[in-house]
Amino acid sequence: MKSKSHNSARAAVLLSIAALFCLSSEAEAVATTYIYTGNPFSYCNCSATYLWSAADSVSVSLTLSSALPANQLSFDASGTATSFTFTAGPNTITKLSANTYNLLFATNELGDIINWFAQATNDFRFVRTCGGSVPGPPCGVSSVEDLAIISFFPPSTGGNTGSPGSWAVIPEPSTGLLVITGLLGLAYRQRRHGRAA
Repeated sequence: MKSKSHNSARAAVLLSIAALFCLSSEAEAVATTYIYTGNPFSYCNCSATYLWSAADSVSVSLTLSSALPANQLSFDASGTATSFTFTAGPNTITKLSANTYNLLFATNELGDIINWFAQATNDFRFVRTCGGSVPGPPCGVSSVEDLAIISFFPPSTGGNTGSPGSWAVIPEPSTGLLVITGLLGLAYRQRRHGRAA
């Protein structure tokens, strides 16, 4: 009876190690989604025509084909963007509707975003966020702001100067898979151990 319990524990450990090995070898190639949440606009030359106000903010959802590399000063992620959505109130620019876009990021030793310059434009809309927790490129010091412009008549501008929001990473599917595999291994071990007693 003791050997069956020992074998099931060994199987659970081996399964977890195999999952870790497989997932760590694929970690670099996993698509990663970054979410930017801006602070409410500190100024707004707004028009009721566009249904936005000073209570609005800039937000960005950005999916890259792989995670941002660590220790970058001004990494251009434009070529690795598989999708994005820039939003200021009800006004949205996606990768499909954008005429131009720039996605520049500085990262620390963990690959966390510490400075950024991200913007997208289409025919009449412009949304940008530029900031960071560490002064320097790609944003610089004097231009820290979130900005949204609609150039229809009458034009409308809103933004937040000097108070950047923050970026968060949505956990990759591989992280969830690893957790589930570990829990299944523990449940299997507990079930086998319970039968042996």
